[in-house]
Amino acid sequence: MLAADPIWLAKGWLKTEPKKAIITFAGKKAIRKLKTENGKQVSGSNEHKLYVKRGKKILKLTIGEIKLGDELVCLPR
Repeated sequence: MLAADPIWLAKGWLKTEPKKAIITFAGKKAIRKLKTENGKQVSGSNEHKLYVKRGKKILKLTIGEIKLGDELVCLPR
């Protein structure tokens, strides 16, 4: 996903605005890696949130809450 790319939510497409990133050090955290069926990987801390499709619902879950069988909601570049 690139800055200003639209994202899909349960209510429809959401336009995003490009913003300047502010990077801060929050100490050492454990990093989890998710691997998709097609071999792509996503990594982040347990608190990092992603949109997933679980059944017919789109949910915003932390990486720690994502379960086997959930589908990541993302857009092609």
